[in-house]
Amino acid sequence: MTAVRRTLTEPKIKKVLTSLLASKGFDALTVSDIASLAGINRSTFYMHYTDKYDLLQQLIANAAGDIAQILTGDVPFAKRLSAQDIFSREHLIAVFKYLRADFAFVFALVKSGNGQLFMNEVKHVTWRSIIGTAHAETSKAVSALRGLPDKYLCEIMFSPAFSVILLWLRDGGKDDPEAVAEAIESLQRIMYAE
Repeated sequence: MTAVRRTLTEPKIKKVLTSLLASKGFDALTVSDIASLAGINRSTFYMHYTDKYDLLQQLIANAAGDIAQILTGDVPFAKRLSAQDIFSREHLIAVFKYLRADFAFVFALVKSGNGQLFMNEVKHVTWRSIIGTAHAETSKAVSALRGLPDKYLCEIMFSPAFSVILLWLRDGGKDDPEAVAEAIESLQRIMYAE
């Protein structure tokens, strides 16, 4: 029974958080606001989250994990350091579809000043899914980059695409996702042409 209640409570909390992010911003909202609007007790909220920061972090981490899976799930380990393979048109369109499906939440994040936090988490989760393995091919590819620290490799590889995605979100997702995906893919080809 507890799992059923949790399954019903968490979407309500997320919906209320989305509404409050859009109307009040993150700093001004309180756990009491969330609990009241979700129709739950504060104690129920605290059964799921330690505070509003934990709630935000968990929701961001869930979305980041989903996006990382979209980008890297079917990319062979030997090609995981290739931005062109990760940011293929097919993967990017799937990311845009994912973002559109949860647009109210993601847009509220961006508008409340948490868009960069969200994209940074997406970058780091995606990077961990690429490099967080002991797979020999990936390790060899990283070593070939002459010891440049991971944080720089991650930025070099992901910033162009994720900056464009964040801009698309800031603009309200108005532009055609397929056209934006095609532009990112073209950019990747130009940047990584040998």
